[in-house]
Amino acid sequence: MAREAGGESIVLLKNTGRILPLNLEKLNKIATIGAFAKTPRYQGSGSSQVNPTKVFNAYDELARMADGDGKFAYGAGYDSEGEVTELLLEEARNVAADADVAIVFAGLPDSYESEGFDRSSLEMPTGHNQLIEAVSSVQPEVVVVLMNGSAIAMPWADRVKAIVEGWLRGQAGGGAIADVITGRINRRANSLKGSPSGSRIRRPSPVSRSKQASDLR
Repeated sequence: MAREAGGESIVLLKNTGRILPLNLEKLNKIATIGAFAKTPRYQGSGSSQVNPTKVFNAYDELARMADGDGKFAYGAGYDSEGEVTELLLEEARNVAADADVAIVFAGLPDSYESEGFDRSSLEMPTGHNQLIEAVSSVQPEVVVVLMNGSAIAMPWADRVKAIVEGWLRGQAGGGAIADVITGRINRRANSLKGSPSGSRIRRPSPVSRSKQASDLR
């Protein structure tokens, strides 16, 4: 139930060239970049924190769908505070350049949003932005998956093919993200459509449960 609810609330902000959903059978190598892929940010801080029974991450769930992680190459990209080094960026570029598509996981660390203080800007950690820029400089097929509890600026939006707003999806969020980006459920996600530049977006009609169910057949 948690996985299904998570999948239905993910928002597809951009999908140029219909890069999504990914067909795992047709892709030879998939770069999965960003520590959130294996250590997801799945809940808020402060009094909103709960003790999950188990946390599922997107990397493991994608590998499970592909019957193993042989198709996947991983790069951490940044540390727990979103900081990068030239070594991490170089690793990310190498992993991305050698793949058919790169999925970059980014967003806001716990320290960026919590109770008791206001955010001073809409920016993600500089390192997250640098990572996306580095990957997109060597790989034209880039999907960015965001994990954040509030609004963020996306200065790199016109340089990536797809943007998936994952929010904070709870303990089953990793599976929900994998389901959405591979088209297992809710193929259209809750897409926001707009101009080719992405400068203006509008909300389409909701996707009905009957339509989602038909997508599974």
